[in-house]
Amino acid sequence: MKIKECVEQFPISLIKIVLATITACVLAVNVITIDRINQINEDLSKRKNEATWFILQLVKEYSNFIKESHIKPLSRDRLWLAYDITWSRFDIILNSKESSKFIEQASYRAFIESQFDKFKALERSLVLLDTEPQIQDALTQRIEINFEEMIHFINEKFQIESPITERNRTELQRLLTYQKVSTVALVVLFLLISCVFWLIRS
Repeated sequence: MKIKECVEQFPISLIKIVLATITACVLAVNVITIDRINQINEDLSKRKNEATWFILQLVKEYSNFIKESHIKPLSRDRLWLAYDITWSRFDIILNSKESSKFIEQASYRAFIESQFDKFKALERSLVLLDTEPQIQDALTQRIEINFEEMIHFINEKFQIESPITERNRTELQRLLTYQKVSTVALVVLFLLISCVFWLIRS
């Protein structure tokens, strides 16, 4: 009966207020934690979908650039147009708000920047085509090597790896811990409330 005596030392209204306040706080932590977990997952999914679309556009234009480099006799205007469009696709991926944050968080930026540098280095050879058309085959081979490197990276990393970065992974683990603790606390509070009211009535 010691527990009952301790409970009876305090006004019932005060006990109710304290328990209700604690329960509300724990419930709020639980709800906020779940909401934040959902926000992280939705944000990552949205960024990945947007970045995927830009990557597919880059692959499409890069493929067209390779096709133009194979054509004989070579159409320099069409080749330069394909080069410029592919250049713009790289630029969009690296600098647009929609995709740049994703590729940075997913640690893809360094690779894509290196591929962009290799692509821009082709410009000197494109200029030389005007005076040295015999380098066309060598240029095409160089373009294809760069393209294969990028395709290998996309197939191996982009579609398989989860875009959850170490920072996001740590935050998710912390939030899940909060969620588990708050859920256990809610159960304990429910049992405590039931026990207190049972003691008061008995």
